[in-house]
Amino acid sequence: YLTAKEAPFVSTNSKEGVNHLNGRKALNYARIRKIDSDFGRTNRQRTLILAVFDKLKHSDTATLTSLMNKAMTMVTTDMTSSSVTHLVTSFLPKLATLKINTYAVPFDGSYKSTYVRGMAVLVPDNDIIRQRLESEFMPI
Repeated sequence: YLTAKEAPFVSTNSKEGVNHLNGRKALNYARIRKIDSDFGRTNRQRTLILAVFDKLKHSDTATLTSLMNKAMTMVTTDMTSSSVTHLVTSFLPKLATLKINTYAVPFDGSYKSTYVRGMAVLVPDNDIIRQRLESEFMPI
């Protein structure tokens, strides 16, 4: 879904509402900076990743294997090709039911805005972030 502000940045023929984005348009969407903040841009990036994942989780094994093989030509890893293949094939049965949650760090109330060498930056409060991460994701 594109907002009226986002649509012109994606392409000249994009409109407000649901759109199917090809690779170039998706990249344009993920890179939009001028209409809001960095938080808005990173939210668009998460939205895009979730949309890609949703499409992939309904793909057949041959499509996913082909995609994995193409992606592996762009990745450097110390894993062997057979290790990656084994990992992916063991993961495939779980793919259709997998749910992804997204979070942004720093979250509200865990940073302050300031200027460093003339640049606007966010300074995180690591103690607040650590406490929240520990309480929400590593409960005792």
